Amino acid sequence: MFSLLLVLGLMLTIVHPVLAQDTPAEVGVFDPIEVAPGEVVQVPISIRNVLDLYGVDLTIEFDPALVQVEDVDPSMSGVQAALGEFLDPGLLLFNTADNTAGTYHFVMAQYNPSEPKSGQGVVVIVTFKGLKEGTTPLTISALKLASREGIEIASAGVDGTLSVVVGAPIQAATLPGVQTTGLVFLNTFTPTPTTPPPTATPRPTLA
Repeated sequence: MFSLLLVLGLMLTIVHPVLAQDTPAEVGVFDPIEVAPGEVVQVPISIRNVLDLYGVDLTIEFDPALVQVEDVDPSMSGVQAALGEFLDPGLLLFNTADNTAGTYHFVMAQYNPSEPKSGQGVVVIVTFKGLKEGTTPLTISALKLASREGIEIASAGVDGTLSVVVGAPIQAATLPGVQTTGLVFLNTFTPTPTTPPPTATPRPTLA
């Protein structure tokens, strides 16, 4: 069971032929966003113009001196974002922010009986807290999309901006995250060692 889940969860890191589209699917932050120092704001990581999407692997970079990612699930270790409504909860390998390095990494693939998704929508919702005034790029530094068959879908990252501005309007958390029912956390599995530990040599008994 572990091997099957691991293969499915890692399918986005395997080299596959690229699925042709008239134009590449776009993933990123499509509108500039503002937040006041000390306040939080939801930042949707959205996708558009995609056909038959089944899995996503993306990394976002930000300036950790200006903003930090707020954890949305204190019951889990680490700092997570909320799942958007575009994909069904599936095999989750990464949903982790590193507020020291200034990165957020997300890898998830749907599983049967979920159907591939086409069109546009929100993949994940990252909640940022403003620290001090300034503007940080929200850079899509790595991106890979995959079909149900594990074929890579042509894609392009769209970098956004998040400005920390004194007096920016406080925004209510209105973007809906999905319930995580059915979500499988792949990084919680521990493989069984295949090599047994060495057997200790008995010490001689004194006569």
